[in-house]
Amino acid sequence: MHIDIGAMIRPFRHAAIALGAATLLLAGGCSAPAPRPVMVEQSAEIPYGYNDLDLGDGRFEVTYETPVLRTSTGTLSREQDVEAQKQRAYDLALWRAAQIAVDRGYEHFVVVTSSSDADVEVPDDRYDPAYAGFGYGYGHRHYPFGYDPYYYGYDRFSPFAYAPPPRYKRDAQMRVTVTMTVREATAQEEGAMDAVATVARLSSRYANSTFPGR
Repeated sequence: MHIDIGAMIRPFRHAAIALGAATLLLAGGCSAPAPRPVMVEQSAEIPYGYNDLDLGDGRFEVTYETPVLRTSTGTLSREQDVEAQKQRAYDLALWRAAQIAVDRGYEHFVVVTSSSDADVEVPDDRYDPAYAGFGYGYGHRHYPFGYDPYYYGYDRFSPFAYAPPPRYKRDAQMRVTVTMTVREATAQEEGAMDAVATVARLSSRYANSTFPGR
């Protein structure tokens, strides 16, 4: 009896091709959100960016608020993230202040007051609940009294002698707000900045800067 091996293999080959095509379509449909430009005016549709307020007497206020951003649950890394975002938010507020100064015909301006605030949320359930016991053992077993042999020692049924590091479930989040009051100044005043030069310097630095898409 003759057996056609090719005929037996062809259905599996066609199934593999179809599965590959479906995988590619699914991957294309789940593309990452596009990054968002940082220098925009805040509005009902855009939940971050700058806002302006005319205070009279040649003074005005600029506020810049970042979107909600992910950050580390580790204290040191989180503090570094917050400081970096505060500096960027300050620069973006200053860029907007320089733009307003140029529009008003100010050759120089000075920042009279400025403040920065960070709203940080660190989730209580930042560890993966699948990791039970006193520690965070390998696998997904839950043991009475909190004891997990995967964490405290060698498990002869496990390919790993000791437990891996803890696995984080969720990142912390932060949002930074910077507010500054600005007025016209003379070139000789302490802290006075050239309006045109400031716009050029900060636009060069942040023109292509973005926030992660969400």
